[in-house]
Amino acid sequence: MQITVWVTCCGIFATCLGSPLTTLDPETTCYYGSKAFAIGESFLKSECEPCVCAEGHTISCVYITCAPTHCANPTYLSSQCCQECPDGLNCQHGDKVLKEGEVYRDEGVTCRCQFVPQQFGSAYRAVCNDTHI
Repeated sequence: MQITVWVTCCGIFATCLGSPLTTLDPETTCYYGSKAFAIGESFLKSECEPCVCAEGHTISCVYITCAPTHCANPTYLSSQCCQECPDGLNCQHGDKVLKEGEVYRDEGVTCRCQFVPQQFGSAYRAVCNDTHI
């Protein structure tokens, strides 16, 4: 059997060869929007919300909570849910980004990027000391 599909809006043309199309059993199908999913089938509602079609025609989703990043310049890489630190662990003092352990001296101030434990979320911080006497 050959099935040809035309999508006129985008100029896409596809031909499928092989067995006839199968339809989902209404007793074991979940619907989300205009899409149907078989029980056990998973899909992404959003980048941070994976879902699965569960028994009883229900869709069960989990929202992913991202851990805090330990850098001054976190970014989203290739459709990831959570931000990552492409330049590694770092912190910022003014407009200067310091790598973990790096020491920065400017006009009598010495700063070091170091891990600082805190009650509400530890992080890498620029810890600075005035070296003027």
